[in-house]
Amino acid sequence: MSARAGMHVATLGLLSVSVLISTAVTRAAAQNPPQWTLVPEMRIGGADAVAPEYEFTTIRGIAIGPGGALFVTQGQEQEIRVYDAQGKYVRAIGRKGGGPGEFTGLGSIGFVGDTLYTTDFQLRRITLFRADGSLISTIGAEAQEAVRTDSVVFRASPVVLLRDGSALGAGSYASHLVASGQITRAPVYRLTRTGRVVETVAWVPVGTSQGSMQSGTTQMYFTQPISDAPLTVFSPAVARVYVIERAAWKGTSNYRVTAVSAAGDTLWSRPYPYRPLPLSRSTTDSILNVSIRRFSGGRGTFTADQVRTAVYIPDHQVTVTRALAAADGSLWLRREEFAGNLTWTVVGPDGGIAGALSLAPNVRPMTVSGDRVWGVELDDADVPTLVRWRLQK
Repeated sequence: MSARAGMHVATLGLLSVSVLISTAVTRAAAQNPPQWTLVPEMRIGGADAVAPEYEFTTIRGIAIGPGGALFVTQGQEQEIRVYDAQGKYVRAIGRKGGGPGEFTGLGSIGFVGDTLYTTDFQLRRITLFRADGSLISTIGAEAQEAVRTDSVVFRASPVVLLRDGSALGAGSYASHLVASGQITRAPVYRLTRTGRVVETVAWVPVGTSQGSMQSGTTQMYFTQPISDAPLTVFSPAVARVYVIERAAWKGTSNYRVTAVSAAGDTLWSRPYPYRPLPLSRSTTDSILNVSIRRFSGGRGTFTADQVRTAVYIPDHQVTVTRALAAADGSLWLRREEFAGNLTWTVVGPDGGIAGALSLAPNVRPMTVSGDRVWGVELDDADVPTLVRWRLQK
């Protein structure tokens, strides 16, 4: 039986679990999951790219289209590149700008049937294309105040498009409101395509994502180098939202995943045990030194002591550092970041541990469909290569 998010995942972490599970079974599955591997099948681009259309800068998203065609978003160029199933370049879709079919903040990408959709977090709109790249429509978000709470206004921005034509999205806000403590949680919405809020699906704590410093009349807000704020992952294929609570260890060796439907129902909420890994002194010193150089040197106006006080560095590593939703509704969780090869834990759509992988730090899965995984592999100069792997279980 699902718990209605009229408690609205409102206080994730205080949420009572609607499905009782055995702690012993969960611990055993988490500690001894089946080991999976990725076998490379195809590579596109990289340092030895033979033409500009095979050179990549910042890859923000990958979608698989009709016939196995590959649609890849380029954040720096604000365009979508299309490659056929054999990896041959076909065309580019869109460009930088604010007109129809153009982008300034190219975000998520996906397919609903044969229609390609993209979201733009700067323009707060959805753009629809045919698979051949021709424009269908550009749907702007309605200029309205979505939710007002505690004198804070959140504006709704679509993130993913669902099969029924509605969207799931987030409430946007100024980051300094987090650092100042005016915002402690943020909403997840179900929206119309134009950005009108249908309902609030969940409220998610914002945690330690932002920091602030003041020196005289100078006030600075910044993104923390390490954040253990919950991660929110949208899964359009199964019309749900996953919230991963991953606070750095302070005596409780569990992280928690909560699955919420697009209608706001809590489908399940489960803890997963883990072994806390201390953050090494060398890693701590490196993070602090980079922050001190950034805020104290050159144009910086803050002392080293002020930076040390303002920068959040926990004693232990954050247990989940990246997440993606697969086409079958499973959840891929990248674990601790400073641990050599990185472990990815795969949580099934029902909340059970399905498997685990050990991947090099430069390997970043981005799209999982069946037994095929598309992602990025970075070289020593951080030049990305698109890679297709076969998932071997």
